[in-house]
Amino acid sequence: MANIKDKKAMSEVVSTVLLIAIAVVAVSVVSLVVIPMIKDNLERVKCSDFMSSVSIVDDEYTFYNESSGKASIHISRGSDAGIGGIAISISAQGSSKNFKIFDSINIDNVFMQDGSSELNIPDKGEERTYIFSDIDANKASVAPIIGKTACDFIDSTPLKSVY
Repeated sequence: MANIKDKKAMSEVVSTVLLIAIAVVAVSVVSLVVIPMIKDNLERVKCSDFMSSVSIVDDEYTFYNESSGKASIHISRGSDAGIGGIAISISAQGSSKNFKIFDSINIDNVFMQDGSSELNIPDKGEERTYIFSDIDANKASVAPIIGKTACDFIDSTPLKSVY
């Protein structure tokens, strides 16, 4: 009889340890899978607040010069608050180059319209023109950057070719 009581006590200990182990695994799964998924969705919600925050101005400052290999992109910023930068994608013949522009940053072969290599994003309600050299281009797209995360591209335009 003593053996049966010992086995019962042993099975209660084993089942308690197993329940604790299952709880630890469940907490691990939640922290590794669910929390990052929720954070990603929150970032997307934040991005939806900035759908009209930046746009490409399709005017004489937005073009591609085939002979010099330079693209000029004129960007306008709305009256939003909180964007940290601008993502610009320049594409041609099925490939694209993406650029993330923040205040006081230098990117090879990208300049402000005045020739300065120190790039700055437009302030609220302002516009800036960026010159991209050594590039092939027929389309430009723009997206806001919230924190360090680039949102989906919200505006794009074909680039006029000039010579």
